[in-house]
Amino acid sequence: MIPLLVFLKPMKIAILNTNLASGGKTAHLSDTLAALFKEGGDEPRVFSLAERDLPACDGGACYKDEKTIALTADLSEAEALVLVAPVYNYDLNAAAKNLIELTGSSWKGKAVGLVCTAGAEKSYLSPLAFMNSLSIDYRCLVSPRYVYVKRSISIPTTPCPPRATSAGASPSSQRNSPSSPKPRRASHRCDADRIPPPRHGRSHACHSHPQSRTQGRSGLVLRPLR
Repeated sequence: MIPLLVFLKPMKIAILNTNLASGGKTAHLSDTLAALFKEGGDEPRVFSLAERDLPACDGGACYKDEKTIALTADLSEAEALVLVAPVYNYDLNAAAKNLIELTGSSWKGKAVGLVCTAGAEKSYLSPLAFMNSLSIDYRCLVSPRYVYVKRSISIPTTPCPPRATSAGASPSSQRNSPSSPKPRRASHRCDADRIPPPRHGRSHACHSHPQSRTQGRSGLVLRPLR
């Protein structure tokens, strides 16, 4: 029973939001993770770099800074860490790298998970170099599966205008009538023409466009690396 009690012990988890701008997706995800860990019986704590004026790593005086010493001591008490970072220029933001350089001694040998946010889905492999650095330089137990969050495209759902027809006449009869004027197709523009379709979503059917278009939903899309 003693080994079982060890596994049931609440784990102290540090959730590190490396976005230097307050609010946004990273802050929402950090709070969501903290709530989920708390429901599971663990002891999470969120650290936001936007609220901590950490010095830039210069390899010397930065380690004597009071803010660096305080944060390193706080992270030393954690048993696991979750890094929530935005992706800039196909890599985690510079604040995330600076955080590792300042407090890396408190990461050694600990379990680490990653949650990345980005504006598109093409950069979902960008955290791999960062994960290799944590596992090789600091011997961290990095989870090979991480969460990649992107924002999908939102397309208006305005219905297409109906075709103008004469009273009692169907559109097909008007097309076959020699005296009827030709329809002005150029005057109609569907909302789907102005916004590029996303890769996933419901189909948008328009009577002026025989090919269906896709319609996305706005919101956060969680995409774990498989």
